[in-house]
Amino acid sequence: MTAPDGKLGSSAEMITPIPAATEPNKADSNDIDHTPVVQRRAVAAGIVNIATTRIKPTIFNPITVITNVSRLSRNDIDHYLGKDTVNSILATRFSNILLEPLWNRNYIDEVQIFATETFGCEGRSQYYETAGAVRDMLQNHILQVLALVAMDAPCRMNARELRREKTKVLSATRLSENIILGQYHGYRDEEGVDPNSGTPTYFAGTLFVDNWRWEGVPFNVMTGKKMPYGCVEVIIKLKTPPLQLYEGEHGDRIVIRLQPNPHLDIRMDMKSPGLSDDLELATLSYSYPQERAIDGYEKLLYDAINSDQSHFVHADEVMESWRIVDDLLCTGDSCPIRTVPYICKGGWGPQYKTERITNWDYPA
Repeated sequence: MTAPDGKLGSSAEMITPIPAATEPNKADSNDIDHTPVVQRRAVAAGIVNIATTRIKPTIFNPITVITNVSRLSRNDIDHYLGKDTVNSILATRFSNILLEPLWNRNYIDEVQIFATETFGCEGRSQYYETAGAVRDMLQNHILQVLALVAMDAPCRMNARELRREKTKVLSATRLSENIILGQYHGYRDEEGVDPNSGTPTYFAGTLFVDNWRWEGVPFNVMTGKKMPYGCVEVIIKLKTPPLQLYEGEHGDRIVIRLQPNPHLDIRMDMKSPGLSDDLELATLSYSYPQERAIDGYEKLLYDAINSDQSHFVHADEVMESWRIVDDLLCTGDSCPIRTVPYICKGGWGPQYKTERITNWDYPA
């Protein structure tokens, strides 16, 4: 544990027993800091922001806390799962009856997930050369977002049931053959990159979830570097009415922007004012209050201190995620799908290829 001056405290100091909880005198209750010692030191070291995490005055065993944090590995932590906006997906779905009747193959035509960046490797090319877009984004962040969008409601909001439902939907998920890998022009010139590198910096393709809720609904995903616009966004495209009665129907959309400027939009057609029956697009929008949001890692460390595994990835989820992307990690001529990336310069990847996948609702 790092002290504010940057020095490590002694082990004796770190495991000093906390006195048993007692009922404070009511007269003194406003003068006593009942925050556990380990949490106070985490705040002092800048690990946890007490102003935003609203720490409860409960008693913790510091040895247990240190053990919980020390056991975390990179496979356990996906900082996306600590983001307020990502966790809001479940709250939006399962605390409102409005959306649930629509959230299935009967009313949803397609789901699009974007996770794009406007910059390149920015000094991380040596790492990225061993990872690429598949390991860096698709296998973890994007598949976790897909799981939150597609999972069934858990019977309880606890770690076991949440992770059970995510594992179930990931086990039903598969790649289609409609896959495009790309590499931005100039990537091979970056320091630490093989001049003949075949590492993809771009992925676009279709996944399917083979269960009763989602059978036949394509989940079209796009992620990449040096793209025209950087964001993480989920677009739920609803089916059009069975009979088109008006000209210029746009088709309803539910848009969940996770970053930047996170918001939820519900878009639908309305009649334009005037004598004609022309339609115009109307948007019901809610902007997520960023001033009260917390950092993803901050949330995960706080959960670790509190022994809450709800926002950590279970080993079964990891195994299913790797199974889904396994074909994309193949190299050579005998791969079941093409894994050699197309070189793309500007635009939304190799668009002459990706536009065959779907009619993308590019974010802006």
